[in-house]
Amino acid sequence: MDIKQLVATVASVATNADLNTIYALVMLAAEELKLKLDVSITLVEEALRQLVEEGYLIEYEEATLDLSKRTRKYIATEKL
Repeated sequence: MDIKQLVATVASVATNADLNTIYALVMLAAEELKLKLDVSITLVEEALRQLVEEGYLIEYEEATLDLSKRTRKYIATEKL
């Protein structure tokens, strides 16, 4: 299993998740599955970007409670 497949699997389960949540879950999954993958936040972000471009995920921005910051969140599509 490569990093992109692992990110897609996590994103399909964790609906409406941001990058940090997906990254943490990917790290946990890789550890639990004893996968020999180099997991970094940049690799997870790149995999998310590829999945968005391919139509497997939808990316949107959500305002935080103080409305001064916005976070990018991801939702899995039916294609995933």
